[in-house]
Amino acid sequence: MQSIFLTLTLVTIFLSGCSSSNISLSPSNIQLTSDKEKLTLQNISDAKQNSAVYDALTLNQYILNAEQNSYIVLENMDLETAYEWKFTPAYTVRKIFDAPNITTVAAFDRLLFFKVQQNRSETINVIVNSTFSSSLQILYGFNDQSFSNIITNFKNKKSSTSNVVGKTKNIKSAIKSRWNAKLFIFNELYENTGDSAK
Repeated sequence: MQSIFLTLTLVTIFLSGCSSSNISLSPSNIQLTSDKEKLTLQNISDAKQNSAVYDALTLNQYILNAEQNSYIVLENMDLETAYEWKFTPAYTVRKIFDAPNITTVAAFDRLLFFKVQQNRSETINVIVNSTFSSSLQILYGFNDQSFSNIITNFKNKKSSTSNVVGKTKNIKSAIKSRWNAKLFIFNELYENTGDSAK
């Protein structure tokens, strides 16, 4: 468990020097950073990791225990050298969740807030760090009140802390993304730019 967080911390330190937006995970919290604002989501624990490689994409999923024995999920996606995302973050997220509709709720620098309608009965609250053309971070699963509180904190332009609650208390249903072969067979997510030096 500690090795997971150590790796994430080292990556975060490197990326923080390159960008003003970030989602970073530590053993007890998540930090959301945009421009000069920073929000710490407290009492996050018990990360469970799933990893997979799809063609040129490496996916790491972290199921996280939030308040009231609920769950939220962080997904980190990294593309191989010379690849980059083919479309906008909103389009990419809609494809990843296989969702018919997506609504942009707020944006602070490269930290984007979406409501993703996966079906008639399920809307997923999603935060995306879209800083880099070859990686993407997606944090999702908050209940509506927690999601609204996070946006309000950024609107008020103040660094603060917050406790969050997930929509689900069932760890087996925490992951909502729908990774499938069609995304890669039909090349719906990314493209080879031919620039191996990037």
